[in-house]
Amino acid sequence: MYMAYSTSIKRFYSWWGLFVFAGWFWFALSILYNVQHLNICILKAVTGMPCPACGTTRSINAITKGNWNQAFLINPFGYPALAAMIILPVWLIADVVTNKCTLYSSMHIVENRLKQNKIQAIALALIIIVNWIWNIYKHL
Repeated sequence: MYMAYSTSIKRFYSWWGLFVFAGWFWFALSILYNVQHLNICILKAVTGMPCPACGTTRSINAITKGNWNQAFLINPFGYPALAAMIILPVWLIADVVTNKCTLYSSMHIVENRLKQNKIQAIALALIIIVNWIWNIYKHL
């Protein structure tokens, strides 16, 4: 599918590009300057409770150092987050270079499947809720 340069597709790729850049920027800062102690979570800043993603940066750092168990215990979402940080930039660049919108199309397929298959959507929501409860329990 060739990329029609509609506003929604441009916005999609711009936001995902920014998101990926921000993720890598924050990861680099966490390694270079140990900024992991900074609280950038809006939910935690407002309520004092961690969100489901709290600890993801520390988890990714632990993965890159080979501390697999520690990474899982900090936040299991570190594994899919790191995979996304590796795959998404390559996919974004490939789509731009080849003038295709395969990432955009793939995201719509996943979105439609979750809308059509309520069991998968509920299972995904339950995984996020269980991780959130675990983060609260750990006082992350």
